[in-house]
Amino acid sequence: MLALATSTASTGDRGDHDRLGSGSDSIQAALTAVKSQDPLVFVGSLSYAANLEDKEAGRTVDPGNQVGVNLSSILAVSPETSLGFGVELSFSNETDVDGQEIAGSDGLSGVLELGLGTVLTPSTLLSITAGMGFTEDAPDFRLGFSLPIRF
Repeated sequence: MLALATSTASTGDRGDHDRLGSGSDSIQAALTAVKSQDPLVFVGSLSYAANLEDKEAGRTVDPGNQVGVNLSSILAVSPETSLGFGVELSFSNETDVDGQEIAGSDGLSGVLELGLGTVLTPSTLLSITAGMGFTEDAPDFRLGFSLPIRF
């Protein structure tokens, strides 16, 4: 599976602060491989995000690009329920302001993720994930909920 040319747009009020690696317009491509060995599914993904430079307070800010790797496995514990475990690594290049690199603005983010998925109806899945950062640049904790519905 290949996800190509997804993008994000900056949102919210930036104020007078520089954005360091997030909150900017970007174009991202990802390549994902899936292999099943019943009752397990293995997923591996490589991604690249090109964060676009922007003018802010009369200065040119280039937040640097990101490379990511995600490895995970999903275990079907019943026909309706699955458990997941994954590792996500993301490296961000240094931010440039007016062509000058900002020292220490690069980073490595590593997150361990645990998940639970359960079928609510034949067309609806509830997925809950919890992640804990294991590098200095990663969030300490994150929690995600998704409810994919097939029409």
